[in-house]
Amino acid sequence: MKPQNTARELTVAFLDAQGGRIVGELAESLEQAGSASLLPVHRDLFRLAAGYIREPSVSQIPEGVFGALAGAFSQRQVHLVISGQIALRSILHRMLREIDGPHKAAEMYLSALVLTGDAIDGIIGALIDLAWSGDRVSIVSPGRETLVELGKAHREFQTLSRITRGLLNTRDPLHMFEVLEEGLLNAFCLRSVLIATVNHEEDCVEVVSNYPTNPATGGPIGWRFDLSHPDILCDVARTGRVEVIDGWDPRYHEQVFQPDGSVTFRQRPGGWNAGLTAFFVPILAEDRTVGVVATGSGQSDKQIVLSQIERMRPFLHQVGVAISNATEIAERNRAEEMSRRNEADLRWQVRRQEALLRINRAVQEMERPSDLERAVQVCCEQLQGLGLSFQALAIHRLMDEDTALFESYEVQPSGRIQRLVRERPNVYRMWQGGQTVYRRDLEADLGGLRPEGMEALYARYGVRIRCILDVPHASGTLAVLSARPEAFSESEVTFVEQVSEVLSVGVSRVEDLERVEASQKVLRESEGRFRQIAENIHQVFWMTTPDKNEMIYVSPAYEEIWGRTREGLYASPRSWLDAIHPEDRDRIFKALTKQADGGYDEEYRIVWPGGSVRWIWDRAFPIRNEQGEVYRLTGIAEDITERKQMEGRLLAYQTQLRSLASRLTLNEAAERRRIATDLHDRIGQALLIAKMRLEALRASAPFAELEGCLGEIREVIDQTIQDTRSLTFEISPPALYELGLEAAVERLVEQIGGQNGLRVAFEDDGLPKPLNEDVRVLLFWVVRELLINVVKHAGAHRAKVSVQRRGRYILIEVEDDGVGFDVSRIFSYDERADGFGLFNIRERLDLLKGYFQVESERGRGTRVGVAAPLKPDEGGG
Repeated sequence: MKPQNTARELTVAFLDAQGGRIVGELAESLEQAGSASLLPVHRDLFRLAAGYIREPSVSQIPEGVFGALAGAFSQRQVHLVISGQIALRSILHRMLREIDGPHKAAEMYLSALVLTGDAIDGIIGALIDLAWSGDRVSIVSPGRETLVELGKAHREFQTLSRITRGLLNTRDPLHMFEVLEEGLLNAFCLRSVLIATVNHEEDCVEVVSNYPTNPATGGPIGWRFDLSHPDILCDVARTGRVEVIDGWDPRYHEQVFQPDGSVTFRQRPGGWNAGLTAFFVPILAEDRTVGVVATGSGQSDKQIVLSQIERMRPFLHQVGVAISNATEIAERNRAEEMSRRNEADLRWQVRRQEALLRINRAVQEMERPSDLERAVQVCCEQLQGLGLSFQALAIHRLMDEDTALFESYEVQPSGRIQRLVRERPNVYRMWQGGQTVYRRDLEADLGGLRPEGMEALYARYGVRIRCILDVPHASGTLAVLSARPEAFSESEVTFVEQVSEVLSVGVSRVEDLERVEASQKVLRESEGRFRQIAENIHQVFWMTTPDKNEMIYVSPAYEEIWGRTREGLYASPRSWLDAIHPEDRDRIFKALTKQADGGYDEEYRIVWPGGSVRWIWDRAFPIRNEQGEVYRLTGIAEDITERKQMEGRLLAYQTQLRSLASRLTLNEAAERRRIATDLHDRIGQALLIAKMRLEALRASAPFAELEGCLGEIREVIDQTIQDTRSLTFEISPPALYELGLEAAVERLVEQIGGQNGLRVAFEDDGLPKPLNEDVRVLLFWVVRELLINVVKHAGAHRAKVSVQRRGRYILIEVEDDGVGFDVSRIFSYDERADGFGLFNIRERLDLLKGYFQVESERGRGTRVGVAAPLKPDEGGG
C-alpha cells in the first residue's frame, strides 16, 4: 500500500474515532462566538471534509458546500461559517498534535496535517467564492488547488489577525512567543517548532519554546548560547538571514558541550529526519534580530518551502513589531515608574532633610541642659510628620557606667514628656553593644525582653507595645516604640539612626553645658578665693602678657609696698621698673629675660617717692597654653626689708661671735700654756728638788728599813713627775707652739696609739699650711678629741690621720675601721656633757668659716673630715 493511501486511511480513522469530540469542541467555540445555530452546517461540512479525504474529487467540495448551505444563507452567514471552519481546522490540528495514535508515526503525522488542512482550506475557499458570487454557477468554476490556496490565504490572514490581537493584549515578550507558536502551528502544517529569543544586552541566544516537547528531558528550553557561537541559531541571530537545511528537525537534538565550555545542537544519528527540511527564520524588530523560529517541514521542494517562509514572514513581522512596541512601552513604563519612584524618593529625602534640619536647629539652640526636653519634643513632632507609626519615644543619656545610671526623656502616647533618672541595665547593654536593635514583633519574639517587661511597658505607656527600635549613639540610646508589629521600614530605620546621630550631638551638648556650668561655678568660686587671698595677703600678686605691654592684674599690696597706685601701673605696665634702685636696675633688666623660662628669682631694692629704700624678693612663673606656648606671666613680689635688716644684724652678730670665739680659743690656749708652765716651772721643779734631797737622805740612812721606805717614796715622786709632764703636754703641748700643727699632731698620734695599743698611721703632704694661731690650736684639739672618740667608742684596730692642703684650706681626715654609728644622731647638743664634743667642734668650725663632715655606716667604720681656712694673705688659689 502506498504511504499516501495509508496516511488517508489513518487520518479518516482518526476523524471517525474522534469525530464526536471534535464536533463537541467546535460547538463550544461556536457558542462563544455567538453562532451556535450554524452547528448543523459545520457538522455537514466536517463530514464533507472526511469524505473528501477518503475519496477526493474535483466537484465534491463545491457541491457539498452548496448543498450544506441549501442556498438560504446570506453573505454575512457565509462569513460566519468561514470563521467556524477556521476554528475547526485549529481544533483538528491541535488534536492531531495532542492525541496519540497511528497517525503520530514520523512518516504519517505531517501527511495527516496536510490532508486535513487542505480539506478544510478547500471548503473555506469554496465558501469565499460563494460569498463573492452568490450563486452555484460560480462555485464550480475554480479548480481544487485554487480553492485550497484561496482558503489557505484567507485562513492565514484570519490567523494573522488573531495573532495580532493576541500580541496587542500582552506586554510580556515570552507570552508573545507562546502566541506565535500557537499561531504558527494552527496556520501551517509544521512537524515541529522551536523559538529562541536574542538578548543583545547579555549577547546570548536562549531557547524559550519547543514543540513537541520531550517529556523525559523537557527539550532544549532554557538552553543559552553566546551570540558569537557558531551554532546555526546564533548565526541567524547575528546575520538576520534565513537558513534552509535538509534533514534537520528541532525535535531530535541533544546538547553537546564543546572543549571551550560552550554548548551546541547536534542531530541524532540514523535516518530520523530523512525527507525533512528545516528552515530558520529571524524575527526582526526594526533592524535588530529579537528572535529565531526554527521549524521542520515535510516538504522537500525548496520553492514550496520558500513559499511557506514568505507566508510565515507576516506572522514573524507582527511579533517583531509587537516585541519592539512592548519593549519600548515597557522601557517607557519602567522609566516612568523609575521617575515616579525617584520623585517620591526625592520628596521623601527632602522631607527627611528638612526634618533633620529642624531637629538639628533645636539642638543648636540649646543653652541649658533642660533644653534637651525641647529637642526631644521637636524630634517626636518631625517623626510623626514623616508618617512614622509609633506611640512612644525615649532618649536615654548615660550618666554613670558603673551603675548604669541614665537620664531619660520619655514621650508618652499623650504627648507629655517625662524626665527620669534611674538605673537601666538593659539600656546599658544595648548601648554597650553599639548596634541598632530592631525587635519587629515582641509577641513573636521578645528579643531579650522578659514577659514582666511587656507588662511594665504597658503600665508605663498604657498601650501594648509590639515593636521597639533601639538605636545607640555616643552617649546613650534612642528608642522608638510602636503598638504595631513590623512598624518601621528599612528606610525609616535608617532615618531614625540619622536622627539618633543628631540627638547625640544634643546629648553631648547637654554634657558640655553641664561641664561649662560646673566649670563656671568652680571658676567663680576660684576667682572669689583668689581675690580673697590676693587682696588680703601682704605680697604683690601680678600677671602680665609675655611682652609686658599689658598688666592683666596686680593685687592691692602693690600700693602698700611700691608706694604707687595700681591705676598708674595698669596705664603704664612697665612703670614698676622706674622704682628700682639705680644700682640694681641693670641687673634686673637683664634678669627679666628669664621670666618666660621660669628662672626669674631676684632680690632688689626700690626707692619710694619720698626717698626711702625697700628690699623686694620677686619671682615669676610662666603659664603655657595647650600648644606649650607662654601666653601669661605671673609672679609674687614680697617686701623683705625687715628680713634684710635682720640678716644684717645677724651678720654683725656672727662677726662678733667669730671674734669672741677666736679670742676664747686664744685665751683658752694662753691659760693652758700658763697652767702648763706653772706645772712645769713650779710643781715640776719642786718635785725634782724633793727627789734630789730624798736621794741624799737615803744615802745617809742608818738602817736598811728606812732605806726601803725612802726608796718607795722616791718611786712615787718619779711617777708624779712623769704624770706632771704628761699633764703639761695634754694641757698645752709645747710642740704646737715650737714646731707647728703637723709635728704636734704626729706626736699626739704616737702618744695615743702607744698608750692605748691602737695602730695609728700619720700622713702629711708636706705642703706649707700657714694658719692663724686660733685655728692651729682649735684643729689640734679637734684631732685629739676625734682620736679619743676612736679609742673609747669605735672598737677599732687601726686608724689613720692625714693632713693636706686643698687650695685655701687645710684638710684633716681621721679614719678608723671600727663599728661605725648613726650619723643622724651625732650632732645633738647634749651628746657629751663633759667633753669637747662633735657639736662643739662643728660650731667652732662654723665660726671660723670652716666645715666638718662625718661619713659612717654600722660595721663599715668612720671617716671624719675637718677643714679650716689658711691665712688669707698666704692661701693659695
